[in-house]
Amino acid sequence: MAAIRVDGNDILAVYDSIKVAREYTMNNSKPIMIELMTYRGSHHSTSDDSTRYRDPLEIIYWNKIDNPILRTRKLLTNLKILNEKKDKKIIETARSSVIDCYRFAEKKRKPSLKRMFEDVFHDKPWHLKEQESQLFSHLNKYDQEYYLQIYDEN
Repeated sequence: MAAIRVDGNDILAVYDSIKVAREYTMNNSKPIMIELMTYRGSHHSTSDDSTRYRDPLEIIYWNKIDNPILRTRKLLTNLKILNEKKDKKIIETARSSVIDCYRFAEKKRKPSLKRMFEDVFHDKPWHLKEQESQLFSHLNKYDQEYYLQIYDEN
């Protein structure tokens, strides 16, 4: 299979690679893989401390100097597409939109715990059936120990 490797932190390189890949696929009726090389700017998870294997100055540099958002902002500013006023407006609009989404999501009912075991496999494998059974047996046995609300299926 054909492949393209590109700097995944460079918006123009990503755009161009997708354009080339689409053209290749359309002209050859063959798939192509695009590998976007990127830098993980944070920890793998909440239990991971990447400062154990990464210099904290590297992380600070990435966050303050050379991340995709800053690169794109610099590009758009240099092309006179973005200025400080527009940038501020974009940030305000995005922040407001995120807050609105959080407020909307907080009002939604949480799904039933049963949903955690659904829609992963067409036929639920034995080990998931076992885990589901163990979870609900445990919750039934120790229901006073948990602050849980089991929500309706709807």
